[in-house]
Amino acid sequence: MKLIELEGPELWRELGLAYRRDRTLSVANKTFIAVVRQLSDYLKKTEASAHS
Repeated sequence: MKLIELEGPELWRELGLAYRRDRTLSVANKTFIAVVRQLSDYLKKTEASAHS
């Protein structure tokens, strides 16, 4: 996965996750969640740095 910077208006989309508590998540699902969380943390840090 690679982050590509775009010029123009800022684009964003809120993402939510829903799953059943009584079912086990697959390795692919767990990996996807981990990647999304890492990207979210990175973007928050980058955004905070830009506003400082």
